[in-house]
Amino acid sequence: MPFTLSIVIPVYNESRTITQIIEKLFNCLSMIDFEIIIVDDCSIDNTVEILNRLTEQHENVTLVQHESNKGKTEALKTGFLYCSGNIVLVQDADLEYDPKDIPGLIQPILEDRADVVYGSRLSGRNNIFIFKSLLANKTLSFASNLFTKYKFSDVETCYKALRLDIIKNMIITSERFGFEIEVQKTGQDAHLNGPWRTVKRSMSHSNSE
Repeated sequence: MPFTLSIVIPVYNESRTITQIIEKLFNCLSMIDFEIIIVDDCSIDNTVEILNRLTEQHENVTLVQHESNKGKTEALKTGFLYCSGNIVLVQDADLEYDPKDIPGLIQPILEDRADVVYGSRLSGRNNIFIFKSLLANKTLSFASNLFTKYKFSDVETCYKALRLDIIKNMIITSERFGFEIEVQKTGQDAHLNGPWRTVKRSMSHSNSE
């Protein structure tokens, strides 16, 4: 099935890693038709200068700039407006998540087995998720599961792949970093009611420090 993958990257002061993550995306997705939408949330370092060079080098990289810092959720909402692909994927600008996981992440959607795929760092055995982050995420996921009807294994996961029509129809009400939880809650509600088919895939994790 012909498709285009839209990758949305919210950035804020990511001059140290943004070039590397873009290079990794191009290296790992050489067999995929994709576009990259980068939303700069009013960085105060030289991130924008680097991004301007990257957009000149790659015609499928688009830069959108916020005039003030609005937080990650607003940056994502802005990026979603520019997506034209069949599948939308959220990528962080640091080196914490490896783009080599992306082909496997979107495969269930391409095979029409899922509408939404969540990458989980806690469901696989081959990861190097550092202990402090693991403990904090397990605690947050447990607390969320305990006090709500939702069942998350990795509540703060970055990698999420969704069909474009789903993300376009979502009414996103959260702020700052709230999108991470809101999209999973919305997905579980929709899955219980029938419309969304959701799948969880294991993904690798690396510490960028």
